[in-house]
Amino acid sequence: RVEHFKWMREHSSKYNLSSSSMRPIPPESLRGEPVDLRMQLAEVYETGPEGVVLSHGTQEANFLAVASLRERVTRAQVILPEYEPIRLLPGLLGLKLEFIPSPWDVGSESLLVFSCPNNPLGDCIGVEGLQELSSELVRKRSYAVVDSIFADFLGVEMFPLENVIMTSSTSKFYTIKGVKVGWAVASRDLAEHMRGIGDLVSPGPFDLE
Repeated sequence: RVEHFKWMREHSSKYNLSSSSMRPIPPESLRGEPVDLRMQLAEVYETGPEGVVLSHGTQEANFLAVASLRERVTRAQVILPEYEPIRLLPGLLGLKLEFIPSPWDVGSESLLVFSCPNNPLGDCIGVEGLQELSSELVRKRSYAVVDSIFADFLGVEMFPLENVIMTSSTSKFYTIKGVKVGWAVASRDLAEHMRGIGDLVSPGPFDLE
């Protein structure tokens, strides 16, 4: 059980500040020609489309990312405090879970799962810090899944890094009423593995142009 969502279902208030508080964009206000979403995201992240995985939201992208890495590591590590679904996900997939004070304490052959900017604290490692972390992960034969859904609020541009999977979606900064899509950016082999898992457990999303 995710207590975070249980609490939200059981309580109501006049103002809901639990999400981004961004006003949804009406779909009918959008203009332009249809595009291939994977190609567009590949341009944004300056990578090839084979490294982009589409999902139904960030949570599914996180699930596919952790599931694709669980056989490459001996444990998962999470920095506290952390968004509860992220904290619970590795254990749900059968990984031994450890809590660490900072990403720089990541161990060998580990999977580090965290949000950047952090939810709920808002701390952000930054681009240079993520590059340094990527080098540390490679040295320790470890990996990281970075939920970067709040990065656009800070104008942080996060590009593909070795041994790192970035996840995000339209549901915060680009919220559109009735429409949501998530994605992950990873190396070609990890992205292919993620797509295979997605095809098995949750096919799609399709025709997102």
